[in-house]
Amino acid sequence: EGDTAVFARTIVERGLPYAWDGRTFSESDRGRRLNADLLLVGTPWLPFYVTAGSFVLLGESAFSARFPFALCGVASVALLYLLVLRLTADRRAALAAAALLLGSVQFLLYARQCRHYPMNAALTLVVLLGFLRLRERPRDPLFAIAAVLLYHTHPLPAAATLGAAGALAVLHPTFRPALKPYCGWLAVVVLLALPWLWVSFGGWQENSSFLASAGELPLRLALIGI
Repeated sequence: EGDTAVFARTIVERGLPYAWDGRTFSESDRGRRLNADLLLVGTPWLPFYVTAGSFVLLGESAFSARFPFALCGVASVALLYLLVLRLTADRRAALAAAALLLGSVQFLLYARQCRHYPMNAALTLVVLLGFLRLRERPRDPLFAIAAVLLYHTHPLPAAATLGAAGALAVLHPTFRPALKPYCGWLAVVVLLALPWLWVSFGGWQENSSFLASAGELPLRLALIGI
């Protein structure tokens, strides 16, 4: 959380997420996310700008840092309800899904953190809802907009969600009508993702290289959690 808040503070002060604010150097990845000017380039910026916007509107505090992400957590419960209702047409199933999510201690802990996790959850559900809409509304941009926002929140959930949706469109007859619009919108998402992929390639390449020794494994596993 501190990582997100510190970079958000430099956005408010300087317009961009720098690791050095004139007093403190903040970095959790041994400099791999930074360029020569100490600008954050290895991690997408959307969660940091969301936090910065909250700081501008509400002032800098733990509450304002967490507030937009807590809203995403609340939205995730409602979005899961809508997704299950759309898939099953059964209100009891949708209510049960929402209740199970609310009963998850892990979800409740992560849903209030000033970090990308709640945005990942909410945007993943919006991507899936947008994917379902493609069967009846192939020109609806919701799928692509949510996918781009999810990518600029964290690329790994975006890749996993888009891959799962594509697999459903190819393999499951119920979702096959969405395949053609899915491919068209996917091309748009990729085009909009390529600029950031180019900017962040160095950091991602270093963190995804082959292990030089077994001793690197614990650090790599720790970085997944970050």
